[in-house]
Amino acid sequence: MTSASSSAQLIFLDLDGTLIGKDQTVPESARQACEQAVEGGHTLFMCTGRSIPEIYPYLWDFGFSGCVAGAGSYVRVGQEVLLDERVDPALIEPITDVWRQLDGMWIWQGSDAMHPSEGFMEMFLETAGMKPQDWAPYAESIAPYLGEGLPKSSAKCTAYIPAGNTTYQQVRSLIPDSMDVIPGSIPAGNTLVFEVTPKGISKGTGIQLAARHLGFDIAHTIAIGDSMNDLEALQVAGRSVAMGGADPVIVAAATFETATLEEDGLARAFEKLALI
Repeated sequence: MTSASSSAQLIFLDLDGTLIGKDQTVPESARQACEQAVEGGHTLFMCTGRSIPEIYPYLWDFGFSGCVAGAGSYVRVGQEVLLDERVDPALIEPITDVWRQLDGMWIWQGSDAMHPSEGFMEMFLETAGMKPQDWAPYAESIAPYLGEGLPKSSAKCTAYIPAGNTTYQQVRSLIPDSMDVIPGSIPAGNTLVFEVTPKGISKGTGIQLAARHLGFDIAHTIAIGDSMNDLEALQVAGRSVAMGGADPVIVAAATFETATLEEDGLARAFEKLALI
């Protein structure tokens, strides 16, 4: 275990809405902030609902030392995998049946494979709330990992259900109690989005595991995010930041709220935290 200096901070960054904008690009101010923080002796981790195939390779060039991915199901320090939690294989078909009953589309996400329902990618790229071409890098990133049908093993599932077909309460009642259900962070058209992960797995548990492995006191950790799957991360970290426009629940859980990413919110947060 590496002993972290008392001044060094272990920083966990959400991706979508925190580092990556709606157009799937990273503002120059955010990139520079990441690089300057690393130069200043701090350690950066991605902390995202995305699985490994969905993380753009160029992001690693910003100085990240590891990741908490798949909403906490996968934790990696350098090339060492500390956790690769999977859904009980016996639950994959029953969970998928729930989405079928609700006329939804879904994608099973894992560190080694992505299994979308028929028509999912077309729906997502056309209705994700921005120009379809913006998500071309995403489609390119996951293309080598795409599989047909249902996976034998996966870490989480994200489902898109037509608005009006269901409620969070109904979905929660239909999904096995051994799984957690949270509102998803990337909308697509007039849909409700749900992320389903094994109970007890979250970005917060991933932060604790990574910090313990690296020898950081939790007081020297920082989490920054904007969506409901960031809640546990912001609650666990020593200090936390909600991006501008975040859900009120996220703002309430954070140490402070910064501006939006497009308004240089990440760089401003780094400055306020004395990371740069």
